[in-house]
This record gives sequence, C-alpha cells and structure tokens, in this order.
Amino acid sequence: MTAVDAQPAGDAWERRRVRMSLRIERAGLELLRERGLDHVTVDQIAARAGISTRTFFRYFRNPRDVLTAVPARESRRMCAALLARPASESLLDGFHAWFRTLGTAREPAGPTEQLELETMTLWSAIVRDSPDVVQAESRATSALAAELETVLWHRLRFGSEDAEKVGVLAAAFAAVIWWVYAHDLEQGAGTDLSTRLDSAFDLLSRLQMVTEAAPG
Repeated sequence: MTAVDAQPAGDAWERRRVRMSLRIERAGLELLRERGLDHVTVDQIAARAGISTRTFFRYFRNPRDVLTAVPARESRRMCAALLARPASESLLDGFHAWFRTLGTAREPAGPTEQLELETMTLWSAIVRDSPDVVQAESRATSALAAELETVLWHRLRFGSEDAEKVGVLAAAFAAVIWWVYAHDLEQGAGTDLSTRLDSAFDLLSRLQMVTEAAPG
C-alpha cells in the first residue's frame, strides 16, 4: 500500500479519487449495458467519462475490471459490518441483521453516495439481462467469497489448519447470496431481497440441523 492509499478516507484528495473512480465506473457500466462486454473498449469508456485513457488505467485495468467494482465494494461493505457485529452473536444472526438493513432504502447523502447508487442500479440492470455472463466475467461470487473468508477466520475462530473448511464455507455463502440476488432481479419489482436472503440463510440453518439429526 502506498502512502497515498493510506490517507484517511475523509481526506479531500481521497474523496476526489473515489468520485473519479465512480464516474469512470458509471460510464463503463452505461456502455456495457448498451453494447455488451465484448463490444466496449477502454477508449470508449474514457471518452464517455471525459477522461484520458491514461487516467482510466490509474483506476481500472480493463472493461471487465469495471464490472467487478460493484460486487467488490458491496462485499467489503457487508463483511466489514459482519466483523463489527457483537462477538457473542452467531454468524448466521449477523447475516440476518445485515440483510435486514437492505430492506431500508439507502438515501444518497452526497455526490459520492449518489454515484454509488447509480452504479449499483446500472450493474443490477446488467445482471438482470445477463446473470451468467456477469457472474463469470465480474468474478462477483469470487470477490464475495474472498471477503467472507476473512469474516469466517475471525468470527468462527478457525485455526491455520482449517483453510479448506473456510474456503468451502465462504464459497457456499457467496453462492447462496448470488443465487438469491440474481433470482430476485429476475422476479422484478415488488420482491423483497432482504426477506429472501433471510429465508435462504434460514434454510442453511435447517440443513445443518437435518444433517446433525441424520443417522450415521
């Protein structure tokens, strides 16, 4: 991490950097929705964002990298919230608490939050149109699983010898969240994502109980 990267999040320079990244992201997602992943270039994104290609490469490596930004950001946000939950609370209860916050509309408090909302709306529209493509190309579930591994190490107190268990659980949680999210978008307006995620994780709890009760 460079000294610049380590500056406080509230620093004016950092806020400008974040907003520039979101502007590029929004321009890229607009083009990806209009033209499809295979028909969007860095030059096109830079032109739409009103920047040079050199500036683009300060923030992203390629158009696919733009597609990864939303799931990576939301994964970090969710996992930070899970790590901040009370130590006495079970991990599944922590998930439920986070999911319930999704039922509350996120009002943009400023230009950065407004850009985040716009990019999320665009990304969701692309997922709704091409969920399999987005899952593969954005590495959405991989990004979420990577963040969840940190949560599992800390919340479930796994040891260094439990890397495989952590990886399997993180992948399973990420797959469930993605499946519910993608299918919620397919259902269209009127569905309640937070309730569906709650129900899905209740099923995971029941699966554990069924497994424990099954004859050896």
